[in-house]
Amino acid sequence: MMSVRTRLVASTIIEFVIFVLIIAGIVISTGRSDRNDNQVRYSLRRLSEAQTAARNVGLEMDRADDLLASNGTRYGKVDYNGRVEDSFTIWETLLRENIKLSGNSNLGLRQKSELARVEALQKTYENIVLQVDEAVAASTAANYAQAVTVTTVAAGTYRTGFLPALETAIANEQADAASADVQSKSASSTSRTVPLVLAPVGLALVALISIILMRDVTKSITALKNGAQQLGDDDFDVVIDIGRNDEFKQVADAFNSMASGLKHSTEELRQYAHTVSHDLKGPLSTVMLASELLEEELLAKLQSTEYDTPLGELARLIKDNTGKAVNLVDELLRLAEAGQFPVDVEEVLVSEVVKQVVNGREIDLNNEGIAINVTSDLGSLMANPAQIYQLFANLVSNAIRYGECEKPEIDIVYLGKDESGAHRYRVRDNGRGIAPNNLDRLFEPFFKGEGGGTGIGLATVDKIVKLYGGEIAAYNDNGAVFEFTLKDWENQAW
Repeated sequence: MMSVRTRLVASTIIEFVIFVLIIAGIVISTGRSDRNDNQVRYSLRRLSEAQTAARNVGLEMDRADDLLASNGTRYGKVDYNGRVEDSFTIWETLLRENIKLSGNSNLGLRQKSELARVEALQKTYENIVLQVDEAVAASTAANYAQAVTVTTVAAGTYRTGFLPALETAIANEQADAASADVQSKSASSTSRTVPLVLAPVGLALVALISIILMRDVTKSITALKNGAQQLGDDDFDVVIDIGRNDEFKQVADAFNSMASGLKHSTEELRQYAHTVSHDLKGPLSTVMLASELLEEELLAKLQSTEYDTPLGELARLIKDNTGKAVNLVDELLRLAEAGQFPVDVEEVLVSEVVKQVVNGREIDLNNEGIAINVTSDLGSLMANPAQIYQLFANLVSNAIRYGECEKPEIDIVYLGKDESGAHRYRVRDNGRGIAPNNLDRLFEPFFKGEGGGTGIGLATVDKIVKLYGGEIAAYNDNGAVFEFTLKDWENQAW
């Protein structure tokens, strides 16, 4: 299969050949038209010379008529023979020029026959002129009877042989001029039509070649772009198939190799994070339990350090900070698992999941006096229940943390499906909203706003939404608003 470079060179050569053929066609048609125009011009000049020759021959023969009328005693003094010879010479020269233009065409063959006829006609005329000159000489010598005899022979030859042949030649010239005129008009029409036909056809062929070339290039670029987008959405199983063995395939193979390497590295990192988090959780849980027991024991004894700091208070600090560390490890585990493909997928009633989330946060909601409003039917989708729970739990926890106001409320609304069939949801609170300079970084791991927690909750939300082929947007509208979409897992084209 040809490379892109080879295809570009080949298409350029083909387009150049097409343009050359168009120009050649125009030049040929224009040249043919010019030749036919010359044919017409020469034919008209030949006809004019033939008629001039006929007129001068007639004037020359008037001398013979004068001799006959005067019984050989009187004749015209003007000699027209030189003029006749000039007309015949020009006539024959124009015929030869026409023959060069016509070549071996039917018109050219007719013109060759016409040339032979004119040459024979000129010889006949020369014989007649000799006889007339002889008669004039006899009349000048007062030999009138001989003058009449010779003149009679010359006049007979003129009327029975020369004049009919001359009239035929003139008729042929008229026919040739008419035929040349018809051919000239046809050639002129063709020379006008050829550019009108060849130019659009040539441009259409060039456009077709360009479209075919650009279609292949665009198809390859689109495949690379789609692959890059899938990779950007953490789909490391993406494989780009260009379908051609060219430079784009080399790029696609390099991309596929990179995606495979990223997948391997990401899996190792996820496994490492999961292992480390799991291994940390055990010792931390032990430290937390021990600190609780130590706190109870030391608070009961009211012992203090040399700086009067109660030892029980120190134990409590150990317990609280260990608890925070355990929570951070739990969040890291959830973040590591959020982007993983679900193993168990089933039809999830989102209303039931949200009900579990609300029940799990009931104490916090009551303590903060937060009213929660949930659409009666939140729809259902094919998903992993734990991931959907994580998604809504993190959003509700975020709304509780930042929803301080006189009458705090949280709304969870189902907005139906979009054009692609994805489920649309909105979670909003009526609190202080999101700081404008934080909107662009809100979903970055470990990014915390003022008074935030671990900075992992919204990053986990973002990972889950993208895992299910959706998008999420955050903005302020009398509070913080999160709108997102989720697609059924069975509809994902991994």
